[in-house]
Amino acid sequence: MVGVGCTHSFMTHTEMIRLWPSLAQFSRETGIHYQSVRQFHRRSMIPYWFWAAVVEAAAKRGFQGITYETLAEAAAAAKAGRAAA
Repeated sequence: MVGVGCTHSFMTHTEMIRLWPSLAQFSRETGIHYQSVRQFHRRSMIPYWFWAAVVEAAAKRGFQGITYETLAEAAAAAKAGRAAA
């Protein structure tokens, strides 16, 4: 299991964000501006310079599967999907 509430081994950035109770809670716990979080959620893309904050906030919540590696895998999959479109 990648994260609490997830039953498969791969998550998109949007699915990772949805593990939090709300976008506002994700924003507060990561220190990322709410409007930016809304865009990340919509685009399913968290820029790499925010990954440290996301990994730290996820660890505090006990979300074991949100790591730099899983964030990178999701980013690569999203990029590949956009390139194929």
